[in-house]
Amino acid sequence: MKSIFKSIALGVSVCAFSASAFANHYNTQAQFDRRALTIELQRTLSSPNIFDKTVKALQSTPKGIAITELVKKIEIKELADQSAVASLSQKSTNYCLIDKETKSSAACQTALKQSVEIPEVWMHLPKSYQGNLQKETLYAYPPTGNEQSWERIEAFDRFGNTVWLDKNTPPNVPVIVLETHGANASIEKVKLMNSTLRDLGLQSRNINTLITSEKKSSTATSIQATEDASLMSKIMIKDVQEPWIKGSAEIYMITSGVKSSANDPEIAIIPLNYLDDEETAYYPNQLVLFWSDYTYNVANIQFWEDDADTNYQNLVATLLRAVSDIGGLAGIPELEAVFDIASIIVEAMPSEWYEDNDDFVDSCYTLEKNAYYSDHTCAANNAVISLEPYVLTSE
Repeated sequence: MKSIFKSIALGVSVCAFSASAFANHYNTQAQFDRRALTIELQRTLSSPNIFDKTVKALQSTPKGIAITELVKKIEIKELADQSAVASLSQKSTNYCLIDKETKSSAACQTALKQSVEIPEVWMHLPKSYQGNLQKETLYAYPPTGNEQSWERIEAFDRFGNTVWLDKNTPPNVPVIVLETHGANASIEKVKLMNSTLRDLGLQSRNINTLITSEKKSSTATSIQATEDASLMSKIMIKDVQEPWIKGSAEIYMITSGVKSSANDPEIAIIPLNYLDDEETAYYPNQLVLFWSDYTYNVANIQFWEDDADTNYQNLVATLLRAVSDIGGLAGIPELEAVFDIASIIVEAMPSEWYEDNDDFVDSCYTLEKNAYYSDHTCAANNAVISLEPYVLTSE
């Protein structure tokens, strides 16, 4: 196990992609330049026709939309506008995520382990705003680095002039925000993490096919004839402490338990893409625990916020390091073993993940099979969940 950890930890420092394409597919020299893309976005949307259609699309997808998908969604007929939109789309494309063949290339596999970026946009629109959208909308992007070190937010008006915004207080004018580590990138990152966990023997099933299931339907291709599961019917996060410029928090859960008499760990990562706001109850009817994966009838759920500065390779390496000596749990009572796995995961995370209060959210320890949990408050008093037993049947 330690040798596996060593090999994954030795990553080549290769980043995501810029507008220039290397070998017609990828450039492994630079990440997306959010500032440059924001300026390109402002220039493109200086066309009233493009602006109107973009705003309409953003209002229908408040959580955000990938720029490449936005371009497909809006219909532009004028040739000059078509050229501008095509240029923006090209510069916003992560070529390693457009098809399986490109994604499986050695250059893309190396780059994706370092950073998963998908340029997307969302719109901050004050509830009481009654002004002129075309004239007053600003264009901004989240700064790099630790949020505590941010002094202000750089934005641009419709003429390209720089406007400085407060980092803590949302402005009273509309802002179109360009992000590269938003909801779309988070989904791809979780898929890559689960694939790596399976390759390392830390995950029994393809959780990527099961991460969202409605109560009355399931796409669970690996489910047995009948299988016991736990369904999360409600969740509320009290405080995610996200700056306004980052928009909705990208929350994911790590489920863990043991899958053998030797207390071998079982770990899965599940995105919670619907969690937009704090202090808001959501009712996802989401399958989160599959009990055939565990030897004992207890498991943990831990919640984390996807930090733009944390690449998935480092997270998986941290999880692997956390459980590399898990054999030391063999022989201890099952409840203690399950609790210790979750505790080891938390303790192994870098200390800076807790300093900004935007990475670790909460831990729900030793949840039991066939148990009902109604408005169950987790250990840090930040997450409240409701779970209920659910029996899956294959058709």
